[in-house]
Amino acid sequence: MSRTIKIQTPGRLHFGLSSFGGVGRQFSGLGMMLDGAGVTLQVSSADSFEVEGPHHKRAQDFALAFAAHRQLPSPPTCHIKILSAPPDHVGLGVGTQLGLAVAAGLAEYFKIPWRDADLLSQMSGRGKRSAIGTYGFLHGGLLVDAGKLPDEPLGKISARETVPPDWRLVLIRHPATCGLAGERETQAIASLPPVPAEVTRHLQQLIDTQILPAVRDADWQGFSEGIYLYGYRAGECFAAAQGGPFASPEIAELIETVRKLGIPGVGQSSWGPTVFAIAKDESSAKALVGQLGQHADIQHCHIAICQANNSGATVHIES
Repeated sequence: MSRTIKIQTPGRLHFGLSSFGGVGRQFSGLGMMLDGAGVTLQVSSADSFEVEGPHHKRAQDFALAFAAHRQLPSPPTCHIKILSAPPDHVGLGVGTQLGLAVAAGLAEYFKIPWRDADLLSQMSGRGKRSAIGTYGFLHGGLLVDAGKLPDEPLGKISARETVPPDWRLVLIRHPATCGLAGERETQAIASLPPVPAEVTRHLQQLIDTQILPAVRDADWQGFSEGIYLYGYRAGECFAAAQGGPFASPEIAELIETVRKLGIPGVGQSSWGPTVFAIAKDESSAKALVGQLGQHADIQHCHIAICQANNSGATVHIES
């Protein structure tokens, strides 16, 4: 019987890691899932294994990883088509969302259970550091990653909160740059000094006493200020690789420009180059975009308005 599985994932903002290189749990951190910044793909019937669309080579590798995990003698016989996806390595977690979508789509196509974070991580080979993208794929929302121990395949999520639906995220990205990924990212993290224990405690305290209470109370001002402080302090731990709390002087200048326009909640997602700004509502987001358009050095940037995703990936099945 012919079947088509369509999966639409959220995108992911990562506000920064709060631990790595020391003892105890590694790669703890904070992130949020977004609508309109993820991957859409479909898995359908075919006479042979076929993959097409943006990032098709990466999708093929993820399909082969799925086959190896399932101990299949050959790649699955189906057609994977990536319908849309942001560019790779821009701070939106595209690689993880693509890998999870391929694994979930294939599992759904072959009627294999997959709605478990550890299992999904193993079928896709993702989540070796941060667990936010994996849990966010399943559940959406604002996620606090407690980190992972050496013998754990995937980190643990210590808190998840629903983001107020009126809030908007304005994403600003320079089209000609990309963040660290793959082996370069691994080497960069390995070369960094461990996050001091007092910094980890400070960042966790900021999450517990300001960021989580603010999102629960829909306190945009308190949440925005907390996110900026968290991102700046977490970014300082990467100064040896970035040259400062942000990936470049241009990103630092852009963040300062947005703050001067009255938006306190702004920062760099992951290694960048995507900069996010948290707007109170749709009209505030549109007003910010209009103001940014008046800056000559920002006019060439890709700018989009997104809403937080509070439900995770969607799956549609057509028979």
